[in-house]
Amino acid sequence: MGYGTLSSANRDAVVRPVVHLVIIFVQIYLINPMQKRMSFKLEPKKEVIPSGDGFSDPAAREVLRQFRLLLGTIKKHYRDVEAQCGLGGAQLWALAEIHNRPGMTVRELSASLLIHQSTASNLIDRIEKMGLVLKLRGEQDRRQVRLHATEEGRQVLSLAPEPAIGVLQAALQHLPAETLQGLEQHMRQLVEALPVREEQAAKIPLAEL
Repeated sequence: MGYGTLSSANRDAVVRPVVHLVIIFVQIYLINPMQKRMSFKLEPKKEVIPSGDGFSDPAAREVLRQFRLLLGTIKKHYRDVEAQCGLGGAQLWALAEIHNRPGMTVRELSASLLIHQSTASNLIDRIEKMGLVLKLRGEQDRRQVRLHATEEGRQVLSLAPEPAIGVLQAALQHLPAETLQGLEQHMRQLVEALPVREEQAAKIPLAEL
């Protein structure tokens, strides 16, 4: 007897279990894995919390603290300079150099301050307008300009907080040669380890950074 000759009741009895098996198969092998994949994809990312130990080396932390102390002291000194004598730190240093070496040239001043000659010229122009320095032509070479502090410039220097050249510059001058050599080597290593560097900053006065 063929499938087509089965009665409706018998046909239902045969088909129903087959349909049931198909449903179970689809549920187990198709729907469940798909749901697992979807739930995996939709699962939110877990936030990565920093461990906090990225800068835990005691020596590195102490060096950072000392850099903060150093920079804070330099800034405070330059604020005191401006408050007491109305000059910026670089202007005061330039005036002190000119006072200590009467008749120096712009090139010599730029070498003393470790700055570009154009920066030195701008500094001189500003303090000249204040009446603190004079530009005089050389007696033998009229093209050469010699710098001299005026009486007003000397009075400003007497009122300015010490050291006129700057606290860092003065401290470096008082260090032993051996210490300076070691510091220079270590500073060079530190600069080379920087991920980025602003090379032009080396020729800018500290007070203007």
